[in-house]
Amino acid sequence: MTNHVSDTALDAIKAYPTALITDALKRLKITRAWATGLSRISRPAARLVGRAVILNYARVGTGSGKNLTGQFDVIEECGPGDVLLYAALGVDAWLIGDNVANYTVNRGVGGIVVDGGARDADDLAGNDLPVFARSVSASPYSSEIWLEALNRPTDFANAHVKPGDIVVGDGDGVVIIPADRLDDVLEQLADLEGIDRELAESIARRAPLAEVNAIAVRKGVLYSA
Repeated sequence: MTNHVSDTALDAIKAYPTALITDALKRLKITRAWATGLSRISRPAARLVGRAVILNYARVGTGSGKNLTGQFDVIEECGPGDVLLYAALGVDAWLIGDNVANYTVNRGVGGIVVDGGARDADDLAGNDLPVFARSVSASPYSSEIWLEALNRPTDFANAHVKPGDIVVGDGDGVVIIPADRLDDVLEQLADLEGIDRELAESIARRAPLAEVNAIAVRKGVLYSA
């Protein structure tokens, strides 16, 4: 559904954890890139990387006044390289469960992130599909919010996201990289990766404090080819 970031660039970002991506974003002074308050509820090793497909929710009776088609119809239009973002206003009610997750797997979609709740937590915990959510809840959402738009730029769990932005999630949380800055982020990551390795090695061999600090401070210095 979203494809303006190449598969090659998407594969490149898969090599990096959110911690190192955060260092790159800080170097570039990119803000509002962290979706806060979300936890991974799928298998611990499940890591999420993909292009954002946004489902925009509003309070029932507000927004555009439209209650759009069901989730399965949206998922059917997605495929490999896409990630579903449920912009659900942080409601403590389920938006997805194991049926939605399994349908998503069938379409080859890369994962699900919900600013709201999920149910069927025991099943999702054993699923290889990466699923992040704000809460686990048995309460239904239909009396509170409805799907009223698709792929509209929006605030999402204290971050800001546009269709096609790159979403990365791991054990530390969820980071959103603006699609038009991905090349810049990758350039910084290539430099940061070496510095991070050098820092870890210096600590492992118990290098003097001055040497450790000299390496660490380089993490904050913008790289320029």
